[in-house]
Amino acid sequence: MKNKMVIVLVILGVLLVASGGALSIVNGFKGEQENLAKTMNIIVDDYEVFRKKVEKFSTFREGVYSEVMSTQYYADVFNKYTANVAKLREYEVVVADVDAAGKNLKSNCIGKNFNDKSIVNKCNAFVINYEQTINYFVSDIARFNSRIKEYNEWIKTDTTGKYKAVNEYDSKYKDYVDINNDKIFSGKAEK
Repeated sequence: MKNKMVIVLVILGVLLVASGGALSIVNGFKGEQENLAKTMNIIVDDYEVFRKKVEKFSTFREGVYSEVMSTQYYADVFNKYTANVAKLREYEVVVADVDAAGKNLKSNCIGKNFNDKSIVNKCNAFVINYEQTINYFVSDIARFNSRIKEYNEWIKTDTTGKYKAVNEYDSKYKDYVDINNDKIFSGKAEK
């Protein structure tokens, strides 16, 4: 009788341990699902803010092209320099806003896999738009600075003395980005 009682207690103990383990697994899975749902909600909310910042960037970039990048003559480089640099500073602020709006998306999208297609699409669109924004800006500054270098070389030959050397634009965004390490730098100007 004692043996039967011991066997019943052992079986009961094993069942309790197994059910506790199963309950722990279920609760862990439920917690993971809740965290995943929170992350997906953050992505949806942050992507909408990010998207609006990218739209503002696109519109602002058009203005930069019409006002700054259209400077054709060396005399205009000098005469419009102060206004052009001010416009580029504003442009950099717009880029910084896009960068800041993408902070949570970087941490929640990059290197993560989701089953929800709308989240996958938002993360993919984020990567492309983020890279394009930063890389377009870096290319635009490189183009502006190239024109400044040409101008500074030209003034060495100018005998009127009306023109002075000017500085290249110095930005905190100097390097092209590839945030998802796919070796594709979306928006980078080809040489």
